[in-house]
Amino acid sequence: NQHSAAGQTTLWADGEQFRAIRASAPDIIEGGQFERTAAMIDISDRDSYVVDIFRVVGGTDHAKFTHSHFGQITVQGLSHQPAEDYGHETQMRNFQCDPSPQPGWSVDWKIEDRYQLAPPGSDLHLRCTDLTRDAQAYLCEGWVSLGGYRGVEEEWIPRLMVRRQTQRRPLASTFVSVLEPYETKSNIARIRRLPLQAPSGTAYPDSYVALEIELLDGRRDLFVAADVERPLGPGRSVHDEPIILQNDWGLRLDGELCWLRLNKAGKIEHLALCYAKALSLGDLSFSADPTGDLTELTFPP
Repeated sequence: NQHSAAGQTTLWADGEQFRAIRASAPDIIEGGQFERTAAMIDISDRDSYVVDIFRVVGGTDHAKFTHSHFGQITVQGLSHQPAEDYGHETQMRNFQCDPSPQPGWSVDWKIEDRYQLAPPGSDLHLRCTDLTRDAQAYLCEGWVSLGGYRGVEEEWIPRLMVRRQTQRRPLASTFVSVLEPYETKSNIARIRRLPLQAPSGTAYPDSYVALEIELLDGRRDLFVAADVERPLGPGRSVHDEPIILQNDWGLRLDGELCWLRLNKAGKIEHLALCYAKALSLGDLSFSADPTGDLTELTFPP
């Protein structure tokens, strides 16, 4: 079935080192949840990474596809075997699957500069680290037309599929990944998901996301995003129990989304809050406008 449904932007944060957008279009999946959050976070003046969170509720089969440019891929953390094609009249082939990978596996594209757009000798990459829980990981090739309607040149390029399925509807999925473009060497040492809970001790569901990103230079980032649409239980919403705790970091957030960075000495360096009233980290406390898309702070070294 094809659906034509309008969506809306529910968050727009355009800061100095932090930028994020959240868009929602639930009617695409017949009134369920169809929401995506993307946040671009600077590592330096020339490097950055993107946090991608895609929440979907409805149906019984969710498949998320990702591809980059021409090039070759290498994988880490996957044990894949030949698998059946996805089908559905899609132009893809050579499927391989790991049915139960541990979150944190990655695919790295070594980009082929076919059109010579980069300086000679460039070693360009895109790494996708996936942290989706209870998902299958597929590698395949996707067909692309290079000439459009003006030529006949074609190519098969590497493609990634992350898939979740169930026998009972509605299926609720939260796809979580971090995309990092880089040259020669990645700037990220490790990425992991962290648990979140309410002050009562109740664990927040999988649709609430906390990521710890460790950079090679010793700095550490924490990214937290609440699910502002999906109920926590019968008749309850996120606003009934808005406080979010991340105990590994000693974080307390009264809001929808935050990012913070610690320097090598463990001192806070940057902070971004979106639709947040307050945040505390250990002995430090910060307040913000809960109706504002973004409050961004930079701290002296």
